[in-house]
Amino acid sequence: MTAHTYLYELRLHPGAPPEIGEIVAKSEQEARRQLRVRYLCARLPSNTRIVDRSTAEAEEAKDQSAKRRHLLRALAGHHAWLRGEADGRRADLSGLDLSELDLTGVDLTDADLSQADLTGVGFAGAVLERTNLSAATMIGADFTGARLTEADLSDSDLRDSRFIGAVLDGADLWRANLRGCIIDPVTLHAVLGCVLPNPKS
Repeated sequence: MTAHTYLYELRLHPGAPPEIGEIVAKSEQEARRQLRVRYLCARLPSNTRIVDRSTAEAEEAKDQSAKRRHLLRALAGHHAWLRGEADGRRADLSGLDLSELDLTGVDLTDADLSQADLTGVGFAGAVLERTNLSAATMIGADFTGARLTEADLSDSDLRDSRFIGAVLDGADLWRANLRGCIIDPVTLHAVLGCVLPNPKS
């Protein structure tokens, strides 16, 4: 029987951080036996998750493909709407999981992406003018060279995101989490309305 790589997640005690890893076994039953030995427990916790990595990767690929198809339809309608065409429709992607997609250079002017999961999304060179990104999760997103004029980023999670060369004129960063962001200090001070000290004074 061919060995498989299984992904697992389990919590040994309520409230404890999850134990996450991989284990090679010929069957899920053998993987469970190995985990019992590894963690010195007679029975694995009831919430233990074990899945064949190839199955997980196939499901992830299927999910990413579905997200891309939905996004392409929304973008086509949105671009038609921006051109004033009768069959166009403003993109409403609010609350959707669009994590890890590549949106380099897209025009989402006036689109609604509020409360969306945009973790790791590539927005390099994108046009996001007046885009509603409020309460969106954008951890590790790349906004390099993006235009975010008057975009609503209030209450968003922007940890570890990159804004190199981005335009943020008039953007709303009220209560946004900017921890670990890479952003030009002058740009940040301007959008927050801060007054920079005059070194000559």
